[in-house]
Amino acid sequence: MELRVLKYFLTVAQESSITKAAEILHITQPTLSRQLMQLENELGVSLMVRTNREILLTEEGILFEQRAKEILELSDRAEREIRHHKTSFGGTVSIGTAGVLPSSYIGRMIRAFRDHYPENEFYLYTSCADNIRERIDKGLTSVGLFAEQVESGKYSYVPLQEPWQWHLLVPKTDQIATRGSVSIKELDGLPLIVPKRVIVPLPHDDLLSFLYDHDIPISGSYNLNTNAQTLVRDGVGYALALYSKSCWLSQELKAIPIEPQQPIHAVLAWSRRRPLNPSSKLFIRTILEEFGEAGALDFEAL
Repeated sequence: MELRVLKYFLTVAQESSITKAAEILHITQPTLSRQLMQLENELGVSLMVRTNREILLTEEGILFEQRAKEILELSDRAEREIRHHKTSFGGTVSIGTAGVLPSSYIGRMIRAFRDHYPENEFYLYTSCADNIRERIDKGLTSVGLFAEQVESGKYSYVPLQEPWQWHLLVPKTDQIATRGSVSIKELDGLPLIVPKRVIVPLPHDDLLSFLYDHDIPISGSYNLNTNAQTLVRDGVGYALALYSKSCWLSQELKAIPIEPQQPIHAVLAWSRRRPLNPSSKLFIRTILEEFGEAGALDFEAL
């Protein structure tokens, strides 16, 4: 199976058309159709269903699409790392961050890294914590930033200094905005928008356990903090979000602490089973020096 054929398949899947895909790839339609048929024969399954109007992926095709993307991403990453290794330029660090954490937080980390090592590139991927862990396991992401503990058997990790706390994001024009705090029990009956990860509560978190145990109705969920702020601003509901005074918040919103307070420390984690490239090691060292807890990790271990 050639990488070229994977690119052919992904282009057709994206365009839902042999004709459009062939134009983009600068090959003839018969050649493209023949390559796709050979790919299906090699796999022993049908990847696409051809209708009069468009091409649709089968169930097997949807699965293969995801795997093909991962293969090409790994290939591109390997090529870039080898190319950088042979030159005087730096390499690339792939960073995954859980969407529940504000983007301004990871932005400060990347800025610190770039200030010290401007020749290095970075690739930022934001999703839910489960997806970030999966990408680390597959080698697609080097380091991950989580708002929760990770498995010590699979990952090396260190807690970061800045404490976070659950807040209720509300419009400044809302009557709740005059409150100094909101109790966990007062959340019942509010149109709540929660982080995707909250749907499956984490242990030792009173807020998440309360929502789960008391079957509190939830209006919706989000996987990016900026999306949560937009939904609150547009009057969809109130968002539960991790917040600290140093992170960005829309001027139209107010963050109200949820009582009882329960500080949460984010962690920076990476796989114990996969070697880190030089750029990833530099990134980890930079973050630990400027954001990590003192003595959390021996830098020489990297």
